Amino acid sequence: ISPADPQLELGGRYLVRVRAQDITMQNSFYNDGWSAPEFFTYGEACRAPDNIAVETQNESSIRVEWALRPGFNRYVVRYRERDTPGANWYEDETLLSTHHLENLIDATAYEIQVQTLCNGDYEGPFSISYYATTDTLEIVDFDCTDPATFPLPANTAPIAALQYGDVVTVGGFQMRITEITASEEVAGGWDGTGQIRINWMAGKRFICKFEGMMVNTDKQVFDGEVYAFTKGLESIPDWKSPEQILEELAEMPVENMTTICGTDSTAVSTGTPAGIGAGAGHGHARRHNHCHSAGRLYCSRLHSLPRHQRICQSICHLRA
Repeated sequence: ISPADPQLELGGRYLVRVRAQDITMQNSFYNDGWSAPEFFTYGEACRAPDNIAVETQNESSIRVEWALRPGFNRYVVRYRERDTPGANWYEDETLLSTHHLENLIDATAYEIQVQTLCNGDYEGPFSISYYATTDTLEIVDFDCTDPATFPLPANTAPIAALQYGDVVTVGGFQMRITEITASEEVAGGWDGTGQIRINWMAGKRFICKFEGMMVNTDKQVFDGEVYAFTKGLESIPDWKSPEQILEELAEMPVENMTTICGTDSTAVSTGTPAGIGAGAGHGHARRHNHCHSAGRLYCSRLHSLPRHQRICQSICHLRA
């Protein structure tokens, strides 16, 4: 069979015959020289892996596992939102028999399928669909002014090594590291950049920079500074900066302030709170009470927005 002939397919069943011819054309053969037909199966069919199982890990991750097929194979895991008409498929490729789907949306059902790439490149069919739903993010009441709201980790044993792609927890958010080097100024600390993805903001990613960041063996930040410098909350429709809110409050009649601020007896400063900027979030692993009464003002102006409690929580994380 030459390269010009149709290529055989793995698992395909074929018929073959052989023909004999006399090049002198002086002899004739029974059945015009054709042999009896013979049937054969070319290789083994490239099938989807067996024993596929899916399991929800948390509000943004689903674990998928399956049984490896014989040979050198790759696998494609594709997934999409189950209840969204016309949702796009997203694909991840791996050589392993376990894969974690990351950065998913909380409280969302997903449809998942797995495909085998036999011998690394021959595409088999996708498996039947499997389904899993991510956990729901818990929304709780809290006080931005209370240092106990976001307590520091008890574990302060520095981690020995971090690398690109590692995920650390900072102020309740998960940050994926994109660049990292050992800090020259803080022993055991780290300098670099990362990304924080916030699902309820349509998956918006905040680009972060950290200096002297201390991470424990549980990959939790317990000291140092992390700055978010991506355009953030001001990208929300009708968002107003702290400066704009305080400027409006300074010009507002006292009776109207009661409607917005409630009856809290804490004094409201009409100046710009220290350490709060209009365009960039500012997060510290050390506790700084930047939110104080202004933190409640941010929240009060956001009550008309969906999931305002989460917005308030993020303000305290990224600005406190």
